[in-house]
Amino acid sequence: MSSAIELATAIQQELELYWVRNEHLNSPFWALFEPIKGVKLVECSRVPIFFRPGRKRNLFIPDLVRTIGGGPFFHTSRVYQLSSENYDFLQLKQYKTSYISSCVSFFQAQTTYNSFKPTALIREQIANESKSFNTYTVGVHIRRTDNEKARTQSSLALFIDVMQQEIQREPLTNFYVASDDTAVKVHLMNRFGERIKTNCEPVNRTTVQGMQRAVVELYTLSKTQKVFGSYWSSFSRTACAISGIPEITVRS
Repeated sequence: MSSAIELATAIQQELELYWVRNEHLNSPFWALFEPIKGVKLVECSRVPIFFRPGRKRNLFIPDLVRTIGGGPFFHTSRVYQLSSENYDFLQLKQYKTSYISSCVSFFQAQTTYNSFKPTALIREQIANESKSFNTYTVGVHIRRTDNEKARTQSSLALFIDVMQQEIQREPLTNFYVASDDTAVKVHLMNRFGERIKTNCEPVNRTTVQGMQRAVVELYTLSKTQKVFGSYWSSFSRTACAISGIPEITVRS
């Protein structure tokens, strides 16, 4: 979404963003963020037909729809390929309409993520969770549940090791822990005591409250000095990109 906003601004074209609410993200946009100025945001429960690949089983109707609308269609796999080839997405300015369906960043400028402002309720929670931070507060993001690569490559034991090393370097260090696994938070609180700052409310994709909690933890992480993050997790990287802090991936 951030890439689309930046690209539309750069090529001076109108932008429609489609927010698909489903089991992967079961929350309306307005429950998490304030409206984005100049962007038409459409909420839907299914991926619109013009963002689907044309196949025999759908009679290639998506291709027909896009032909009528005009312009190219870039699906996620194509976006990966073009990004690796350093494709200049500014070329899309020549088309009246372009369609991009992507779960990865494809165009970034200096203002990345500036368009997103959490709701007042979420901002209040972020302020409450970060009010005790100091120059020795380190973020820790431990991804679990639905991310097998993070679980296998970034074990809890490895996080404990780097946290202990951080304390040895600076005895005043404390940690803000974000995780989609409450048991991980409890384990670290038992292990490090008052050094751990966290919140044990559930973080999950299937409820509005769970997604609101995820946004709180994302932005609270961004207020730390640096983040020890999980392998194969854009959550860790995004938290650091919001405020420009270092991200150190913990992996075997």
